[in-house]
Amino acid sequence: MAALWWWWRWAAFAVVVAVVLGPVVPCKANLTLELFGDEFPNAVCNDGSSGGVYFKPAAPGGGHLWLLWLQGGGWCYDEKTCSDRWKTSKHLMSSKGWESSIAKTGIFSPDPKHSPLALANKAFLPYCTSDGHMGNRSASSETFGWQFRGQETVIAALKTLVSHGMKPGDTVVFGGSSAGGRGAMVTCDFLGDFLPTDNILCAPDSPYWIDMTPMPSTGFPGLAYTTKQVYTLANAQARAPASCKAMFPGEEWKCLFGFYRMPLLKRPFLMYASQSDAFQLAEDVGHKPTTSSELEYAAVFGNTTRSGVKGLLAQSSAPLRAVFSSNCFNHAVSETDLFFQSETVVHTSMAQALEQCLQHMPNVTSRPGAMPVTLDWVDTCVTFNCGPGCPGN
Repeated sequence: MAALWWWWRWAAFAVVVAVVLGPVVPCKANLTLELFGDEFPNAVCNDGSSGGVYFKPAAPGGGHLWLLWLQGGGWCYDEKTCSDRWKTSKHLMSSKGWESSIAKTGIFSPDPKHSPLALANKAFLPYCTSDGHMGNRSASSETFGWQFRGQETVIAALKTLVSHGMKPGDTVVFGGSSAGGRGAMVTCDFLGDFLPTDNILCAPDSPYWIDMTPMPSTGFPGLAYTTKQVYTLANAQARAPASCKAMFPGEEWKCLFGFYRMPLLKRPFLMYASQSDAFQLAEDVGHKPTTSSELEYAAVFGNTTRSGVKGLLAQSSAPLRAVFSSNCFNHAVSETDLFFQSETVVHTSMAQALEQCLQHMPNVTSRPGAMPVTLDWVDTCVTFNCGPGCPGN
């Protein structure tokens, strides 16, 4: 009898909590793997296993919204780096160990307070091609036996979303993190070849590499060098438009490099770029900057990023050009809670920036000749990791 009394008391408490706080919203979205298989025979990983995409249909009220996000994870650019990658990160070169479902937060959050895409159809393209989602080359002795089919896996994912019911007039957010952000950047202007809608916002997170010489102590050849290598090794030329190649004769690899490519985007975009980017600084410095010379390098990097994104906004011909640039030591945080927690100096989160861009989308894409929209949320402090909205500051 006492147990029954306690059960009723707990049930009554749960009802009160539900009334006061409202329904509980899950923290993460659960997406299910759909392998490409025989329908897309060239959409394969480095080892030849089938690529695939994780998908979750829209919640009621979100059927007109779509999110396709490309996973990040570096790349390999010669025989040694590809061999080392296979030894340490096999999941980024093969689908054989992928889970049948995954749970995602950040931009994927199903909570409308955390993401403006809470109700949307959501797709996540796992990364297994080691080419920044840019390559299209079959395995041979010249590729050290690896397939580089990033372009094919992206195209397969796009066609899969169309098969799930995408319609003309729907709104698509197409982005990715790190290598996925660079893949989204170079694919963005080609999306009209594959999607039935033109209402597309490109949202690359951390694609904006700066062309700086690494500190000598690192031994790292530099991001420019690795990009040159991938341009040839993975046969990524098709993701460099003719107009871009004409701007950089003899240096066509720059069409894959954020600092040079982002100003040329024609579609509406929202770019996320940290002024204390943890990936590039770790590569160029060797670790988190701590010494005076390292902090000076980081400050130059931050100043170059800040002035670069301002110049990008001035140069761009896109109908909507937007930049979110905090000065935080992080990298590609769109898939984490920092997407809705971290803020810039103007007290805006990445989620809020995306929401503002989406509010402009129907106008900028459906009214040719309309005045372009420029939006920016850019930290102005000038030292390493100084953003007032960064965790711990």
